[in-house]
Amino acid sequence: MDELTWLAERYRRTREPADGIAVWKAARPDVARLALLLSIQREDREDFIEEVLEDAILEIRKYKPGYRFFTFLFLRCRTFARRYRQLALRTNRVTSIERQRTVTPVLSVEEVALRKERLERIFACTRSLTERQREVLSLYLEDYSNKDIARILWITQGNVRVNLAEAFKRIRRVYSGTAVPSEKDPRRSTSGVTQS
Repeated sequence: MDELTWLAERYRRTREPADGIAVWKAARPDVARLALLLSIQREDREDFIEEVLEDAILEIRKYKPGYRFFTFLFLRCRTFARRYRQLALRTNRVTSIERQRTVTPVLSVEEVALRKERLERIFACTRSLTERQREVLSLYLEDYSNKDIARILWITQGNVRVNLAEAFKRIRRVYSGTAVPSEKDPRRSTSGVTQS
């Protein structure tokens, strides 16, 4: 049992404010990483993290002991991420790399350019993925098995494998600089099998 899960189970039993604060502090890095993986815009990220953590603490009774607390956090993040994306679409906000993380001034000009290029590629990769691919990939990166991912997202293990393969393929293409294929790829037949 990881430390976060242990803290969450203890807080669920005791409801002591000190335990709640410990859960908040331990879960914050995980929620921040999920916010990035789920493509939450930079200007919304802090609010997103705070709302997810507040909701997780207030709804701790819905957490099922015996499961990793990260699973509970992921499901909360997924719900809030959908709301934030809908809000961004309604207000016509677009993510731009200039609004992303600022670089510290101690870096050389070459290092700044290299970091900016890497950030642009990483964000291009995450933007090229579908919502489901981002969800599957974020759980995969947290070392969940395909079976666990399928159970959490209510999809089959085959769908997990397909989503992971497609996500990695898109990431490779975007990161290497080649264009991401459109949904109607001429190399694909109507059955969905790639033709050689």
